[in-house]
Amino acid sequence: MDSNHLRLLFTRTLRALPVADSLQAVPLECVLGGAAFEALTPAKDLRNASQLSGHDLSRLREELTFHGAEVTHQGAALVSALEDVLRGVGGEEPSAPQVESLAPRSLFAVALDNAADGCVRETFGALVAQHQALHARDGEVRAFMARIAEDETRRAELSWKVDRWVQDRLSDAERDVLRLVKQRASEALRAEAAVPLHPVLVSEAGLPAPEVAVELVDSLARELWA
Repeated sequence: MDSNHLRLLFTRTLRALPVADSLQAVPLECVLGGAAFEALTPAKDLRNASQLSGHDLSRLREELTFHGAEVTHQGAALVSALEDVLRGVGGEEPSAPQVESLAPRSLFAVALDNAADGCVRETFGALVAQHQALHARDGEVRAFMARIAEDETRRAELSWKVDRWVQDRLSDAERDVLRLVKQRASEALRAEAAVPLHPVLVSEAGLPAPEVAVELVDSLARELWA
């Protein structure tokens, strides 16, 4: 998968969706209450999630280096791409998260985690964020989600670069397991996507309705996870 494939796939997938009828606008804070409303809008609490993601990325960089990524041109480019994403986490320099230092995992363990959480969930999360950037009613939410979508898309692209690099270093049996993990993760994601949402989350926050979310999962499954 080249660097533009995922973005082109997202664009094609979103353009293929039917245009939904507009729902009556209802202020989110009136329906959800303060805490839930803040979860959908720019807030300092979102920095905590970015810090944890930064730790995960730092650990991945260390593990890829441990497994020899920097000794090849392709591996060095991968580490460089990872560092670019890492520098973009959280914008300004975040304080160090309080997390336990862990020993490097096997390359297969790294690949399994990346397949389920990166190639499947991170990829779907990036597509949902792009959907919100297009369909949220409030302009501030759309602009915020556009920034989130760009960050999520870069991380999803990184996940697929990791996937491509590690697969060249795994056995045929391990690669078969990776394909199965992606399929199982996509099946679980499809079940989650079908859970009903409050209509205001669709109309105001731009989240895809369950039937649309399932369609998005199915589209990615056909293109990426089969």
